[in-house]
Amino acid sequence: MNNNKLYAFILSLLVGFISLSSEILWVRLVSYTFKTLPQAFSVVLILFLLGIALGSFYGKDYCKNEQNDLYKISFYILLISSVSDIIFLYIALTIDNSNLIPVFFLAIFFSAFLKSMIFPIAHHLGTKSIKIGRSVSFIYFGNILGATLGPIFTGFIFLEYLTTINTFILLSLITIAIAIFSYSLIKIKNKKEIIAIVFVSLSIFFFINILENKNLSLLISQKASVFNIENRHGIIDVFENENKDKIVYGSGMYDGAINTNLHHDINIIKRAYKIATFKNPLENILIIGLSTASWVKVISTIPSIKNITVVEINPGYIELIKKYELKTLLDNPKINFIYDDGRRWLKRNPNKKFDAIIMNTTWHFRNNISNLLSKQFLELAKQSLVKDGFIYYNSTSSMEVFKTATLVFDNVHRYLNFIIASNIKVALPKSESINKLLKLKDEKNQNIFDANNKKDMDAINKLLDIPLETFDEASKKEQIETLIIEDKNPVNEYKRGYFYYLSRTN
Repeated sequence: MNNNKLYAFILSLLVGFISLSSEILWVRLVSYTFKTLPQAFSVVLILFLLGIALGSFYGKDYCKNEQNDLYKISFYILLISSVSDIIFLYIALTIDNSNLIPVFFLAIFFSAFLKSMIFPIAHHLGTKSIKIGRSVSFIYFGNILGATLGPIFTGFIFLEYLTTINTFILLSLITIAIAIFSYSLIKIKNKKEIIAIVFVSLSIFFFINILENKNLSLLISQKASVFNIENRHGIIDVFENENKDKIVYGSGMYDGAINTNLHHDINIIKRAYKIATFKNPLENILIIGLSTASWVKVISTIPSIKNITVVEINPGYIELIKKYELKTLLDNPKINFIYDDGRRWLKRNPNKKFDAIIMNTTWHFRNNISNLLSKQFLELAKQSLVKDGFIYYNSTSSMEVFKTATLVFDNVHRYLNFIIASNIKVALPKSESINKLLKLKDEKNQNIFDANNKKDMDAINKLLDIPLETFDEASKKEQIETLIIEDKNPVNEYKRGYFYYLSRTN
């Protein structure tokens, strides 16, 4: 194998690796910044493919003139590309949030444009032989191999152990390493190339120093988070408000607050306490989604409960619990934490039955949330409930979520924005509900509420005075047909997604 062909293969492989890795990172950043909307991936893909198409189109022009030193051209393109992503990332973290869209558009386009200019050059260098078909397939194989390995390494390894910013920096360093490799093959070298390498290297280390002190949460807030966890499953941020309350964001969107105090109800924790007034008795509970663990804490105070199974896909939330006051839950023998996708876990454990399934699910318009809101999922969940069991989950005020539940369960109501669905009537009378709430006990076996405390009783009465609403009662406020959420038709993410939600709430 000649040097041209070997270089072309390596170049094609590494460019494919960093190109698809960059796409993964930009999808992550755009999704994080814009509420994990399902449209985020589509927009990034369009811009990326446009950049690839135009980059390849202009890259071919360098191959027309046989006098061009393609090694030198590759060297300069890669040098520019090595700093492109981190410069755009730096700009995004320093400008006003309202100007992020044009910055992201340019960043994604040029990220793909610069790297794809190398592709025709690699093909030209690697196909200077009689056996053109074999040579083309060999170079193309290298590119596909790199494009396959990029998402695997970046999505499953780099982002598991490195932050998003550090992964950008790593890819930048890999790109400059490829540029230096290309430089080593230039036949006639001069001081300009050396100066370019030194300048770009210093620029990268300059931005490394700045970016390492930047907080990614600046993309979604004017104030940096006080605590941050990143892994391949997502990004968890903790912000503090003026009262020092801990507000948690998951992948760029509000995910709750660390609070179980009904008198300081910043996270509408009354919805969790309402569970104690459903059905009698509750013993075996499944909670899908851990989040701040505030709900798990409240549910664990119900005396009749013998076992709580918590299924959470992101182990980062355990690290969050360890840092704050709810860490005692990790030592509670009644609670079993499982790291898995909730829907997948239910499918794999069809013989397990629960008195209740609780899901404080995220906003109905976010990407892939239909997996926990669709008619098919509710049918699966119903099979995991005992005969008189119920499912209690967040509709985030979506009528589509509400109506879908009515197709699966006989008895469906809404409490605030939570759906309570069962085949029997699960709400207890007010007097019995009060007694249930007064029996709640903390880990020290102390009562949560005191019947002789007016403040406690006012909070309990306020909780219980909020009515359960039927779908028919709620639908009278709507002036449009309510649709059904299905696996094959996630209307809550698209047709009745974020922009529809804005139009109905503004």
